[in-house]
Amino acid sequence: MYKRYHIETSPVELSTTKIGKFEIIRNDACLNCGRCMTYCIYDVHKRGSDDPRIMSDPVNHLCKNCFSCIQNCPYQALEMIKNKEFEKLGNTYWTPQIIHTIWNEAEEGKIPVFGAGYRGPFRGSGFDDIWTDMSEIVRPTRDGIHGREYIATSVDLGRKLPWISDFAKLDLTNSYEIQIPMLLDTSPLGLNSRGIILPIIKAAHKLGTLAFLDIKNYFDELKPYLKSIALRCSLDKITHLERAPWREANFIEIALPRKCSISELERVLKKLKNENQTALISLGLTNPSLSAGIIKQFKEARADILNFYADNHGQSFEGNIF
Repeated sequence: MYKRYHIETSPVELSTTKIGKFEIIRNDACLNCGRCMTYCIYDVHKRGSDDPRIMSDPVNHLCKNCFSCIQNCPYQALEMIKNKEFEKLGNTYWTPQIIHTIWNEAEEGKIPVFGAGYRGPFRGSGFDDIWTDMSEIVRPTRDGIHGREYIATSVDLGRKLPWISDFAKLDLTNSYEIQIPMLLDTSPLGLNSRGIILPIIKAAHKLGTLAFLDIKNYFDELKPYLKSIALRCSLDKITHLERAPWREANFIEIALPRKCSISELERVLKKLKNENQTALISLGLTNPSLSAGIIKQFKEARADILNFYADNHGQSFEGNIF
């Protein structure tokens, strides 16, 4: 597998116990035969550590609801009920199932599996261990003569060229390639200590993408990773910064207020372009009522990207992000 597509993952132990969707109840009919342990592929059933002759209580949060243990118990000693604590998780948007899925992904770095599961080569140890295989569509044989194919996940940020008239004069300074179709950001909860910011920036650097960082939270230890940082600052403060590393950044975002002067924006953009001719300049917009004419003015003000912000549910805009 190409290194650029591979993300190393390792299990992380959670500080709290996960809550499963169902509870498996073992009743008095159990004779500790261990057949449930044989049929369960998710390690829900285990023998006791103190006395291996006795089955321990089921580990409910590992259960994928395949019913294999219940169907194969010769004594009908197992039953499954809904977990009331599971139904209390989250809200109408962040449903219990979404939280449970993210919980598993965060702990294991694995694609979630439901039902009886499939322990074949298409389910591996990390997020990227899934084949995106088009060989059956483009060729009649499974692997053909060229082996498996990978589909690139890279995305170009920036202005798109309307046409190319001279390859010798082709200028790609107004675009930036990221290797995965996502940008990272700091915590929306305001948890922006150095111990939290640095791992986020390092993750963006390793994954070949960008992480947004408010300029007020920048510190010198981040300088080796500056090419992986999208520096962000509000329009009214950006010209008053003295220590901002604008000249070395690949990506700069100006957070616009809900009402913005186009002339002031043009002045700031001109200043930034003079100091850093290769950086992409993004405008962070939080106002959903902007007309097409205003957006066109933003584009003509030499901005490379328009970045529209939404709330944490991705459904509606909030106020200014600063």
